[in-house]
Amino acid sequence: MDDGGGGFAAWRIVFALSLGAWGALSLVAPGKLSVLAGGYNLAKLATLSSLALRVLPRSIPILINVALATGIGAVVILLDGHLRVLRHKSNPDTLKAVQEGYRPDTTTIPINHCVFLLGSGGHTKEMCSMIRKQFPPSPNMHRRYIITSGDSYSAAVMNDLERSIKIDLTKKTNEDSPAKCGTYDCYLVERSRRVHQKWYSAVWSTLESTKPLFKALTGHPTYSHPGKKWPDAPNVVVTNGPGTGFVLCFLAHLMKVIYLAPQGSLKIVYVESLARVKTLSLTGKLFHWTNIADVFLVQHPGLAENYGKVYAGFMVDTTPAPS
Repeated sequence: MDDGGGGFAAWRIVFALSLGAWGALSLVAPGKLSVLAGGYNLAKLATLSSLALRVLPRSIPILINVALATGIGAVVILLDGHLRVLRHKSNPDTLKAVQEGYRPDTTTIPINHCVFLLGSGGHTKEMCSMIRKQFPPSPNMHRRYIITSGDSYSAAVMNDLERSIKIDLTKKTNEDSPAKCGTYDCYLVERSRRVHQKWYSAVWSTLESTKPLFKALTGHPTYSHPGKKWPDAPNVVVTNGPGTGFVLCFLAHLMKVIYLAPQGSLKIVYVESLARVKTLSLTGKLFHWTNIADVFLVQHPGLAENYGKVYAGFMVDTTPAPS
């Protein structure tokens, strides 16, 4: 910075912008965690931006200098957070256990909060079948379903799934106790990209979908568990596509990058559709390229070999649903 005060003025502008971002963050995601995360990121952004201001040419107008310095600071923070999250991803032993058919005992978790995206059509049918097989209900479990607006099929399949869960549990325990099935709720969101929608127009619809998706990841269930407290964020996010699933998981990843969610929460599980035998879907390729999924599973050995992914066998439930 120069001694004339221009650098100091620029730093004050950066600080004010950072403080405004912190306030906005606290408003959209109220809670102790978001305030602490905002304060931490504010300090990092202000520090990195002030350092960037020292090396940027003094001949550039002050507002351009501020924009460049803030951008440099934000990029450094995001890259650092992204690499940190990737370092804490599921280790190879976990993936091997999944490949061998191991499923964790979620009944030992005080509150098991799972988010499932129902992507419409065949994606929804597969996902609900997968939930029946891979995510057995328990009193401590909360299932959050995300459905795109206008998707009456997914809403109907979700209701059928919850009904079958209660019937299955009643048959196993000879006791009609809905509390043992856990709880569930549903969030409606805008679809990120509709079939045959132009790519340039999909940018705006994707941005529109982020707000309700963010609420679905941060909103606490209205149900209460005696003596137990809801976690700061869901334990796991599961999707099998389509594109809205990637947007949802990217938001979950970003929340951990900027410390809006604890490192051990929002574990991302992507399961490639059973219909994909040799090549990944577009959503699958996005997960493959970005590497943000904690667990990436495919259901055909040839596909696993082509992309170096974990072959988990058929994840869907082939038994008929109870009537």
